Amino acid sequence: MKRRHLFEFNDQPWVPAWFREYETDYLHTVLERMRLFDPVVPLLADLLAHSESQRIVDLCSGSGGPIPSLRARLRSDHGLDCPALLTDRFPSASARERLPLEEDGLRYLGEPVDALGVPRHLDGVRTLFDALHHFRPDQAQRILADARDAEVPVGVFEISRRSLATVVTSPLIILLVLLLTPAIRPFSWRRLLFTYLLPALPLAIWWDGLVSNLRAYTPHELEAMTRPLNDARYRFEAKALGSGAVRITCVLGRPGR
Repeated sequence: MKRRHLFEFNDQPWVPAWFREYETDYLHTVLERMRLFDPVVPLLADLLAHSESQRIVDLCSGSGGPIPSLRARLRSDHGLDCPALLTDRFPSASARERLPLEEDGLRYLGEPVDALGVPRHLDGVRTLFDALHHFRPDQAQRILADARDAEVPVGVFEISRRSLATVVTSPLIILLVLLLTPAIRPFSWRRLLFTYLLPALPLAIWWDGLVSNLRAYTPHELEAMTRPLNDARYRFEAKALGSGAVRITCVLGRPGR
């Protein structure tokens, strides 16, 4: 199936901030409850071992993504109590209110950060969770090249997958939104209004989920993308984890040191 870079609501600067946050709040809730990214914990531990800074700098964090739960697994499984900095082009105000920031080594940067050019003072292992498909191939390559040029490890992890199965089953996203919305925090009457009475949120989240799968890169495409970026001081690796309904596509970049 050919990759199609179609329109997503969540990418658009004209979408109201509250509507975008309702979308990312839903995604954060799904990731926290289903723990879809738990299999990447050993890979994160390995990337931290290749980093001079024992900090995670998460890009395109939305409403927090899986970082809070993954930090707990890094602590329990690998004895790594690493701080994490969450960043986004559109920082989430609700995430800054909800997450246990600062006191647990977790911080959400209030200033916008563009994944295409991360400020050099934000040092640490860079991560992107289900975000690379938002970028066109030349932009995705720039994100990876920027990590190489900064000589910091990078881990890209995607559960979006371009296949007939993900397209056919995408309407189930609407049902999942309807089921999970009452559990999403912070509570909002407006969220309920735009979910059950005026169902703009279920439809927008379904569309963005469908398009995310159509935009997703395959491991083969990512291998071809990263091949020109490899050199003696930095190496990339593209692969897939898992099988069946949930598969994680990964790109791992490590300095040679």
